Amino acid sequence: MPPSQMEIRKINSNAQNGSILIFVLSILVLFGVFALTVGHTVRQRLKKIEHLENRTKLRNVAEAGIAQAFYRLQDKPGAKDKFDALNQDWSQGIPEFASSVVGSEGAFKILGGEYELTENVIDSHQIATGYGAIDEERKINLNMTTSPQILTLLLQEAAGLSREDANAVALSVLDWTDADDNPYDRGTESAYYKGLKPPYKTKNLPLGTLEELLLVRGVSQGVYEHLLPYITLHSNGKININTASRVVLKALGMSESLARKVMLIRMGPDGIAGTIDDGLFKDLEAAADTIMKFYPLADEEKASLQSFIGSGILTVYSENFNIRSMANLMGDKNSRMTIDCVMSRKGIVRSWQEYYTTVDKI
Repeated sequence: MPPSQMEIRKINSNAQNGSILIFVLSILVLFGVFALTVGHTVRQRLKKIEHLENRTKLRNVAEAGIAQAFYRLQDKPGAKDKFDALNQDWSQGIPEFASSVVGSEGAFKILGGEYELTENVIDSHQIATGYGAIDEERKINLNMTTSPQILTLLLQEAAGLSREDANAVALSVLDWTDADDNPYDRGTESAYYKGLKPPYKTKNLPLGTLEELLLVRGVSQGVYEHLLPYITLHSNGKININTASRVVLKALGMSESLARKVMLIRMGPDGIAGTIDDGLFKDLEAAADTIMKFYPLADEEKASLQSFIGSGILTVYSENFNIRSMANLMGDKNSRMTIDCVMSRKGIVRSWQEYYTTVDKI
């Protein structure tokens, strides 16, 4: 029996209702997808905003660390002696350099330098890391050193290269920074670098960054990392006898015996550098007398020390300092900022680098 009109209308109504339901469900699905997409986008943007806000806060905290360290570099009112040593406030032993809170924002550390601790450590070349600034006058300035001998000895002492290999690298470094394109006998100029892939030329200008050394023939990543604690581009060219490492003193041409005595004087009776009993070289002219209070000096050692002093290569005062301030926010262990700068005692910024690291939680 054919369906009645009423039955037909009921069937059509059910079909229509089903279509509407499917349509509504489709819209709801689309809205859900849209909401998820918008939500993800919003979360990403909020996360970026949070990162920017955190970065600003971290920079403020790190800059507070720079300011604190710079304050410690200022000469004290009424101070008669002008000399810098590892046991002074700017270098070691200041509690706020290890951790200092800035309001409710965060805390900073001033990451310090590397120095020999005891007589045995001098022998084994081991080092320790402290908190504080690092004077650049403890290092060899590559843009102010034109001596193949100094660079050769530095490469031998710091990187462990043979005399022959060290000399070849030293001459290549000098060829990279001198004004001409004429190589030393064992040096390297553009003719060599043009044969590399990709080819390039020698700079024939002073180094702009220490990383440029990696472009120089013979300077591998390993050699570069071994050199890094002992080289700079931002010193006055002189070497502070109170802060220079044994490696640097020997690179200048100081004998093993004399360099050892200098280091032992500086460490004092407790055998630890950067403590209250350190021996200090306050006056270069009296350096020999300072050593001979505790250790004998052979005639050739006296003559050698006087030669270094007369050449003007040594000093007891530092003018430029590396300050490395690392900041963390309160309650946030996933992000930090490190500002690595070199500034003069007068506040002139020689270099400024910022490193921001974060671990995403989303």
